[in-house]
Amino acid sequence: MAHAGETTTVLDGLVDTGADAILASDLLAEELGIDIDDHEGETSHGVGGKYHKAQYKTVSLRLHAGDAEVSEYREWEAQVGFVQG
Repeated sequence: MAHAGETTTVLDGLVDTGADAILASDLLAEELGIDIDDHEGETSHGVGGKYHKAQYKTVSLRLHAGDAEVSEYREWEAQVGFVQG
């Protein structure tokens, strides 16, 4: 993830093209310097038999091929719902 010139380390994640939302830990928002109190909307999602409140911000997402150089990626902007923990 990237936001306002900050980036996270390359992370493993699940790409699910049928997912209704993109969710990430609020710890990543903190790492990127994102103030989720100033969110663009919030909603609850059922995950693993529990409901989690997600607060949304628009960030840049980067997808790296497993065998590519770190500097090689596809990037796009999307709303990410940050959930506690």
